[in-house]
Amino acid sequence: MNFETFQKSQIEMENRAMTSCLKDKTIQTLRGFRLLAVVLIIFTGMCVGNSFAENTSPDQGQGFKSPQEAITAIISATRKLDAKKALAILGPDAEKLIFSGDKVQGQEDANDFLQKYDEKHHLEMTSPTSATLIIGKEKWPFPIPVVKIGGNWFFDVAAGKDEILNRKIGENELNVIQVMLAYVEAQLEYVSKDRDGDGVHEFAQKVKSDAGKKNGLYWPVKEGEELSPLGLFIAEAASEGYDVKPVKPQPYHGYYYKIMTRQGKKAPGGAYDYLVNGNMILGFGLIAYPAKYGISGIMTFAVNQEGVVYEVDLGEKTAEVVNKRRKYNIGKNWQKVSDQNLGNN
Repeated sequence: MNFETFQKSQIEMENRAMTSCLKDKTIQTLRGFRLLAVVLIIFTGMCVGNSFAENTSPDQGQGFKSPQEAITAIISATRKLDAKKALAILGPDAEKLIFSGDKVQGQEDANDFLQKYDEKHHLEMTSPTSATLIIGKEKWPFPIPVVKIGGNWFFDVAAGKDEILNRKIGENELNVIQVMLAYVEAQLEYVSKDRDGDGVHEFAQKVKSDAGKKNGLYWPVKEGEELSPLGLFIAEAASEGYDVKPVKPQPYHGYYYKIMTRQGKKAPGGAYDYLVNGNMILGFGLIAYPAKYGISGIMTFAVNQEGVVYEVDLGEKTAEVVNKRRKYNIGKNWQKVSDQNLGNN
């Protein structure tokens, strides 16, 4: 994989997301939903209590004397990464949105949100009892309105919750498809050379190489040395804030990834092991599944050496199903990812 390929994939992904958005919403609305989700996602992984501030409604969360006061409060909580306060302000309807499973993604988006807010913002009164925050020079709308109920103003999370989740999930899934394609490219580059000097051209059985070895798709290099197949991709992930030396698996763009070393009878070509005498020479497989089903993603994706990405909805027990899976096995319920999402249109 080279830089031009990676950069092109990123540009194509963003263009597809925007094109899709134009079919039913404006680009500004898409970004607005994404930025609102930011406020919720940034608290992922933090300890959130169950106590709520005084002057609350069971449905609306904390009440404020004015819409301006409500906006000031949520911005303050965002800057301080105060999860307990944010949940108290937004109310219980926001709880499902908070735990996306990808803290790094949330932190990155939070910085974007605050930058746009500091750049420019104003409160737009859409009616005597409803107000919307507009941020940035592009005038992106904050999709959860502040509404007046009785004598107080509340964030109406229910009004935008479904759209927020849909937009966030869609963005994650587009990113994951590109990750799958990058993985295929990296494996093809890896197998082009004898990486361990045993006279065999083989695929990598892991992403990160063991110390001092090149038995994975990534290994650290010194200045002037050729990058590993996933070198640029790992560097990009690190620049986004992801830990590239994790002690335990962590989600990337809201998804976990699992390498397969054999395939089942339902896969094209039938059942066989990719390993021969310990060398993975007959193929490879990769499965990506959402860290939080219905929140960070819905579809599970799979790809092998053929480079065709498939998807399926495995339901609420997705993680359990995938964790039990030991083979790349594409049955009739799996569908090819559309050309539009792959960037082939």
